[in-house]
Amino acid sequence: MKRSLLISIVLLYNVCSAQFPDYYVYLVKGNVTVSNQKGKHTLKQGEFLYKTDALIFADRSELTLTNKDADYFVLNASNNVKLNSLQAKNARSYAGITKKYLNLVWDEVLDPNYDFTKFKSKNLTGVYGGVSRSDECKNLVFPVNGLKTSSADINFKWLKTSASNNYNFFLYDGAGNKIFNKPVQDTLAVFNVEQLQLRPGKYYWLIKSNDAICEDEVPLYFEILTRADEDTLVESLMPGQPPENVNDELEIIERLEKNALIYAAKERFGNALAKFPGNEALNKMYVMFLLNYGFDDEAAQVWLTVKKS
Repeated sequence: MKRSLLISIVLLYNVCSAQFPDYYVYLVKGNVTVSNQKGKHTLKQGEFLYKTDALIFADRSELTLTNKDADYFVLNASNNVKLNSLQAKNARSYAGITKKYLNLVWDEVLDPNYDFTKFKSKNLTGVYGGVSRSDECKNLVFPVNGLKTSSADINFKWLKTSASNNYNFFLYDGAGNKIFNKPVQDTLAVFNVEQLQLRPGKYYWLIKSNDAICEDEVPLYFEILTRADEDTLVESLMPGQPPENVNDELEIIERLEKNALIYAAKERFGNALAKFPGNEALNKMYVMFLLNYGFDDEAAQVWLTVKKS
């Protein structure tokens, strides 16, 4: 009985291994043909390949493949060979937002029915981009320190530190003078810039409660920009060539994030999703983005929308 069970497990493992792809086609430039037992066809971005596949490159064509570890290979006409000849030692590694995206591509292969609660708990640790959120207790989530925006409304989000859930929200001007103070019984508040009479410039925000165990005492700052100034700043971060693929869009989003243009990055994500409909990994990237900046309700709604489609 044990021997039969062992044989069944080995056979099942071999079948699963044979069905699981080895490479993901991340970028294609020019014309590349894949040849396997099923025949030949022109390769497209987003396909999965197996080690038994062979590639045929047209002149000046190039291909970027990634594996489940988000390592990548750049291949060209000198690589008209079977993929089983690729060696891990020759792979290069992505970092930052591109690596996270590729990890999600493979997550989609391994677990396409990923539960939102599981996904949320897994992706609420650490800072999503390159912007520091706080110094000590890290209970101030959003706006991130140095946020730049021309948005009419600003979301403020902090972590629960009060047992009674009673907080005082403080807003200071660039000189450190208190200009607004409001009690809040929640960990989220949305304020309208015009109603608060905030002119373009630097402001600081802080949350205080009477029964907090750990609470940041150093306020975070954000900058109100005119729409024209924000557009100019965003434009200065754009690449010389128009974005052509997901990788180009991700690089733009990462630039915006690192410059604390979070609302602009959020808008850019929306454009990318419309440009590449049905891209599950990109949708999950957007959900991760929203979660890490405190847009929890919107993240849940995006998740539900994706799963219904």
